[in-house]
Amino acid sequence: MLKQWAKKNQTTIPKIYLPNNKKLTPDNLDDSIKERLILEAQRARTFAYAPYSEFHVGAAILTKDGYIYSAANFENAAYGNTICAERCAIAKAISSENRGVSFQQNADIVAIAIVIRGGGGSPCGNCRQALNEFNPDMLVIMSDIDAENIIEKHLYELLPMGFGPANLDKAKALE
Repeated sequence: MLKQWAKKNQTTIPKIYLPNNKKLTPDNLDDSIKERLILEAQRARTFAYAPYSEFHVGAAILTKDGYIYSAANFENAAYGNTICAERCAIAKAISSENRGVSFQQNADIVAIAIVIRGGGGSPCGNCRQALNEFNPDMLVIMSDIDAENIIEKHLYELLPMGFGPANLDKAKALE
């Protein structure tokens, strides 16, 4: 009974296909792919739960296999429990059963689009660190809600000398 319910209520994860099953990278994303990612982040933003700040954020991440996972921020009266849209999107990707692939460190996320009112908002430090876990080379696309002001940076530009899995590997090697 539960399996039938789950199958009936399964959602389809949006996917972008490249010719010849080519894997996506931060450097081979054309404008149509970036626009699609921004559109998914815009859509996610409409689901934000931000009754205190009214600062609604949407994020959409793109994996190397072409899957898009979008999410919105949600606030809590105990502000420390608030979770940003970027980390919600990561959690959604990691916990999704629709992926068909296992989520790995380094390079599974090739891009993220973030949409906020006013535009130009870059990920907070916590989100930069969380994203760094999966690919310091990823493209970060920051947009306003109308996609009129768009800024693109690689994550390593937003988090220079970021701490990641490689740092732990080096520390273990010294023991």
